[in-house]
Amino acid sequence: MRPLITIRSLVAFALLAASAVAGAQDFPTRPVKLVTPYASGGATDILARTLAQKLSELWGQQVLVENKPGASGVLGTEFVRTSAPDGYTVQLGTITTHVLNPILLPTAKYDGLKDFAPLATMANSPFVLVVTPKINVRNTVELIALMKAQPGKLNFGSSGIGTSNHLAGELFKAMAGTDMVHVPYKGGTGSLLGLLQNEIQVQFDPLPSTAIAQVKSGALIALATTGKRRSRALPDLPTVSESGLPGYEAGAWYGFFAPAATPRAVTQKLSADIVRAVDSADVQAKLGELGAEPLTLSSPAFVELIQRDRDVWTKLIRERGIKVGS
Repeated sequence: MRPLITIRSLVAFALLAASAVAGAQDFPTRPVKLVTPYASGGATDILARTLAQKLSELWGQQVLVENKPGASGVLGTEFVRTSAPDGYTVQLGTITTHVLNPILLPTAKYDGLKDFAPLATMANSPFVLVVTPKINVRNTVELIALMKAQPGKLNFGSSGIGTSNHLAGELFKAMAGTDMVHVPYKGGTGSLLGLLQNEIQVQFDPLPSTAIAQVKSGALIALATTGKRRSRALPDLPTVSESGLPGYEAGAWYGFFAPAATPRAVTQKLSADIVRAVDSADVQAKLGELGAEPLTLSSPAFVELIQRDRDVWTKLIRERGIKVGS
C-alpha cells in the first residue's frame, strides 16, 4: 500500500502546484494594496503612486496606495509583515525600513530579509554634497583638506540619527580619515535651514534636493553627488568617488516587498510585473523628473543588494558607535 499512498501524494502535490501556478498567472483578480510606511507627499509616496498607476494599467485591477506612517517606517513595515501572504498586500520599502531600522531601532523587531519576500527595486536616490560658501571650498578634495586641517571643527547635518544621509556623512568621515561633528535635525527642512544659517557647514541632501534652488541662487555650493555614476539630474557635477574619495558610494534605494510566506509563483509574477512597469517609458520619465536613478533589480539581485548593504552599514554603525537616542 505504501507505493500507492506515495503515488497518490505525489499526484495530489502536483495538482496543488499546478493550481498555484495557474492562480498566479491569473493574479491579481481583485484590487492590490500598496503600503508606503511614510506620509503622503514625500518621495516614497510619489514613487508608490507612480508605480501603482502603471501596475493598474498592466493588470486591469486597482492598485490602492495606503500610507501608514509612524516610528520611522516601522509601523507600516510591521503591517505588511503581518498581512495575509497572498500577494494582495505589498510594501514600497527603503534602505531605512529594511536595512537600517532593524540594526538601529529596538522597536523594529523584524528581519528585513527573513520576514519578507523582496520582489524588485524601483529607484536609487543618491545624495548631493552641499556646503556653505563661508568655508571657502569648491570641491571634495578641498573639503577633505579642510577637515584634516581642522578636525572636529566643521558640523554636518542630517534629518536625524541613523537616517541614510546621517550614515552617508559618517561613511565620508571614515573614508576620509578625519572628523566632522554630526548635528541631527527633525527632518530635512530643519537641516537645510541650519545650513543656510551656518549652524552646520556640510550636508548630504537627498535627491531630488530642495537645496538645489539655494545652489542656483549662490547661497550654497554643490560639490558632488554620492552615486556610483553621475546623476542624471546633475550631470555636470562629479561623484564623490571621482572627485576626491575613490570608492565612496551612498544612497537610498526604494524596493517592493511582500510577506515572507507569499507563494513563490505569486512573488515571481509580482517581481516580473514590477520590473516591467519600472522599465516603461512613462515611469522612467517620472523618475527623471524626480532626480532619482532607475534601479530595476529582480528578486535574486535585490536580495544580494540588501545583504551587501546590511553588511556595510552594520559594520559602520558598530565601528562608529551610532545609537538612536544617543
